[in-house]
Amino acid sequence: MKPPADRVLEGEVLGPETEAEREVRARLNFLAWLLDSSIPVPGTRLTIGLDALIGLVPFIGDLVGVLASSYILAQANRMGVGRVILARSSPGMVATKACCTSTGSDVETPLG
Repeated sequence: MKPPADRVLEGEVLGPETEAEREVRARLNFLAWLLDSSIPVPGTRLTIGLDALIGLVPFIGDLVGVLASSYILAQANRMGVGRVILARSSPGMVATKACCTSTGSDVETPLG
């Protein structure tokens, strides 16, 4: 499996992307793909990511997941993603990881 194809986000709403922004976005897309859908499940069209496997290790797995999610949110903030979008993403990630870390569960939501 390959990460999603590169798309240039330019147009009336967004200004032209610089090469540095393109590289950061490509790195974040790769990280999201790696964490969420990089491993195909044999015999199905489904995929899982490293986040699910790392999450099997108590505490350390959740800590790595929180760090990766925090890195993605920090980069999104640096790239100028709106505060509303960041505010919608942050609580889901924090609540899910806090819940999973304290209970030992590995329940995932689309936000984190």
